[in-house]
Parts: sequence; C-alpha cells; structure tokens
Amino acid sequence: MRSSSRGARRPLFGFALGLAFLGGAAGLAPGCGTEAQGIEACRKVEEERCRQAPACGDLAITTADDVQACVRFYRDQCLHGLVTADPGAPVVDRCVRAIQAAGTCALDTAKRDDISTCDPAIATKGSDAKRPCDIILAPDKADDCAWLTPTPDAGSDAGVDATDDGATADAAAE
Repeated sequence: MRSSSRGARRPLFGFALGLAFLGGAAGLAPGCGTEAQGIEACRKVEEERCRQAPACGDLAITTADDVQACVRFYRDQCLHGLVTADPGAPVVDRCVRAIQAAGTCALDTAKRDDISTCDPAIATKGSDAKRPCDIILAPDKADDCAWLTPTPDAGSDAGVDATDDGATADAAAE
C-alpha cells in the first residue's frame, strides 16, 4: 500500500515540475481585472506548448495524460487573458506554427541541441534561444511570438516625449 501512494506522488511531482517550466512565458502571465483580453489566443499558444512539451523530455510532461492535464490547466489559466493585446488570428497562428516547428525539431535527436539546424527555420533574432525546447519553454523568444512580451507603454514616462529625450517635458515644467 505504501509504495502505491509513493508511486502516485511521483507523477504528480513530475507534472507539477513540468507546469513550473511551462509557466515561464512572460507574455502569458495572468492579467489583472475583469476585462481579460486574448483568452482564445492564450489558449491556442498554451495548448500547443502542452502538446509539444513531450518532445523535450526534460519537462516532466511525457504522457498523453500529462498533456491533457496541462491543456486543462491552461484552459482555465487563460481566462485571465494576456498581458499584451490580442494580435489577431493570423499572428497567433504564426506563433503556434513556430512552437510546432520547435516540437518537431526537438524530436530529432540530431537537431535537439541546436535551433539553427531546425527545418523549417525558427527565427529568433535578438533572442538567447539555443535549443528548440527554449521556444517551447518561452515562446516569446521566437520572432513569430515576440508579441507575447509586453512593450513599455509610451504613456508611462510621465510626460516625457520619446523623440526628444524629455526636453519638451523639461521646457514645459519651467
């Protein structure tokens, strides 16, 4: 009896560990308030990440049950919406295809450790992504998913005009 209880904890621990890894996407962090935006976009991206996670092997999401549990988790988690605006279906679909390409590439042991060998190529300009699994862990590292990372709000500089380094705001204050 004791060993079955311990055995039941192992998959749960592995699943929890896998969710911790998958929860790292900056643009998919829950937003605040009651006006969630991008719920379906969030679900599409997260569901694809869940489906591709087994290709990485080290994410503790390895079985079909793990994948389904991950999908169910993010179905609800995405009710909070995105921290970025929903970019629309064509942009979301390109991001999903980049995650799919990363999963396909990660399945090929010859390409698993070098994202530059993936075919189709996964653009990661300006990113530190080295492996296809880096895209599954943090899809915003792929150019097609860069919209997941919030950009600084131009209005948050308290009157500083971005084109003149604040000279206008300084002059107005005098």
